[in-house]
Amino acid sequence: MDICPYCGKKLSEDEKIIYKCTSCGKRLEPTVLNQNRRYINEIARAVKTGGIVIIVLGTILSFIVAGGSGAKYEFSLLLFLIAECISIISGFLLIGFSEIIQLLEDIKNKLK
Repeated sequence: MDICPYCGKKLSEDEKIIYKCTSCGKRLEPTVLNQNRRYINEIARAVKTGGIVIIVLGTILSFIVAGGSGAKYEFSLLLFLIAECISIISGFLLIGFSEIIQLLEDIKNKLK
């Protein structure tokens, strides 16, 4: 929630866009508005990064698994799809959990 640092009035979306408080008429600096922005939870960021890493490494490993042994190279589409689906689903689950953690953090901050 952004408030004017001069008069304490809650700023509307239009006032945030034009960087001017219509109540007191003071011009607002963009840095003042950015101080009240969303706090990024470090745990949510780490879980989201883990989800992205799982998707990327899972894709690489899916190609390796589907490639077969070194002596005879036959690409197996079925093995690739199974391994890729597992990595994508688990990665997106972690990304979803990170969003839930961030939303809970936002709710906690609004209740303060």
